[in-house]
Amino acid sequence: VTSPEATVVLLYVVSGLLLPLVGLVWQLLGFHAMLVSKGQTTFDFILLTQKKQQDLARQRRMQANAGRSNEAEECPCTPRKTPRSPGAHSSSPRSPAKPAGRGGGKPPAASTGTAPVGAPATAPATDEAAT
Repeated sequence: VTSPEATVVLLYVVSGLLLPLVGLVWQLLGFHAMLVSKGQTTFDFILLTQKKQQDLARQRRMQANAGRSNEAEECPCTPRKTPRSPGAHSSSPRSPAKPAGRGGGKPPAASTGTAPVGAPATAPATDEAAT
């Protein structure tokens, strides 16, 4: 047999646990009522929210880039050309060698003597100095 004080304490504990849950259910119902009034689904709302966040991030990047360069706006996925610092690369005018482990260790293909498609044709080298 329980005392009336214990019943009141139990009522307060249960109410303290249930009221926040009831509030969350009401918030969820209100959210879906708003979606129904706009004719949207939950998925449409999520996609629209993501698009807005991406657009905002893109605008912030463009504003940050506008302050750093006077060049035309670029796509953020385009790699930027960075100036070479003296001594940072070898003196060879060619591009840097591939890192080890790339290319499978195969030697370069033998030259066929023809230029690749789209490359300018060059005349064969002559040894005019020897003649």
